[in-house]
Amino acid sequence: MRDTANQEALVRRMLTAGHRIANHVFTHSPTTADEYRSAYPSLIDPTTPDSPAEARRFNENFTSNESHFRSLLGTDFPGFDVARLPGDGRTFPELVAATERLRMRHVGWDFEFGNSSIGWLRARNWQGITGVRATYARLPSGNDIILFHDAHWSGIFRASFAQILRKLKRHFSFGLIDSNGRCS
Repeated sequence: MRDTANQEALVRRMLTAGHRIANHVFTHSPTTADEYRSAYPSLIDPTTPDSPAEARRFNENFTSNESHFRSLLGTDFPGFDVARLPGDGRTFPELVAATERLRMRHVGWDFEFGNSSIGWLRARNWQGITGVRATYARLPSGNDIILFHDAHWSGIFRASFAQILRKLKRHFSFGLIDSNGRCS
């Protein structure tokens, strides 16, 4: 169940601050490479016969999300000109191209942070911050797009999130994603 009142307030606050909102699909599924291969084989593998049903499901995951935000924000909804496929979706050029055919620039990420429960992130206790995992042990590079999943930073990890931001602010300034999917 979606908490639409809080979601609306958050999105309005983001838009007022000048941020862009991106389409991240309605169901957040599939996420893993195997799930994508199973859900959309005809979109990924050119040797598989075309499946209009798969293409429709893929497109509806985006359009349902757009409809949700349009109903949430009404005339204040700016539309989506950028998108990000969940999980491993960005590793399939065919799915990135399918996303862009929907007139949304696909934006990936270069560097991900998570708390200690995120097993796929290799660097542990990133830069000396206990409980923080990251894609790499090094600092992000300039103009990297950094991914933070909001659900990872509540409770005891809230202080860790603040430590990460303080460290990053010592080395970088933060920018906004432009309509070309680049950090500016």
